[in-house]
Amino acid sequence: HFGEETHTVSPRVGGAALVGLLLHTFVDGVAIASAFQVSQPLGIFVFGAIFLHKLPEGLAISSLFLAAGQSRRAALGAAAMLGAATIIGAIATTTIAPLAHYGLALSGGVTLYVGASNLIPEFQGKGGWHHEFAFFGGCALFLVARAITWDVCPPRRQHRAICRMGAVGQAPFCPTGPSGRDGAPTAPLRTIRR
Repeated sequence: HFGEETHTVSPRVGGAALVGLLLHTFVDGVAIASAFQVSQPLGIFVFGAIFLHKLPEGLAISSLFLAAGQSRRAALGAAAMLGAATIIGAIATTTIAPLAHYGLALSGGVTLYVGASNLIPEFQGKGGWHHEFAFFGGCALFLVARAITWDVCPPRRQHRAICRMGAVGQAPFCPTGPSGRDGAPTAPLRTIRR
């Protein structure tokens, strides 16, 4: 936001924002863990992107709590809860199979929803081109990141083809096996005989 804004914030608003951000940060943890299960470079990329917006999230929830008349300790506790929710999301992804399988798609969908429902209407109502430039710059950054990680994280069809290749008489080698560990042999595929 640009310029001074004044709003009355009740403790109830701070609590509601905390619940919403806890869900959001849980999904952040799911995104990090599921991205690392796809490949290490993708995991590092997603971790970096999420890390960059953790500070603004902590500042946002702390500001809401302080504006609602809560203590600094309560504001710091709310910010710490957001960090804990991210860690819990990552741990849950490693233990709950559907989260591990669909986690990256879930977190991508949440990101698209937040962008479409909140960010795009916000900058459409503003004058000037700096918001649009930032939006399309972010889209271009995504395309650059995709081009960089394409060889490391190929599309699913290519990934299966890579996993089927192996030396004669050896189990196929998969760069990222079903368990997410580098070099894990794929269980459902048979040994290649020539």
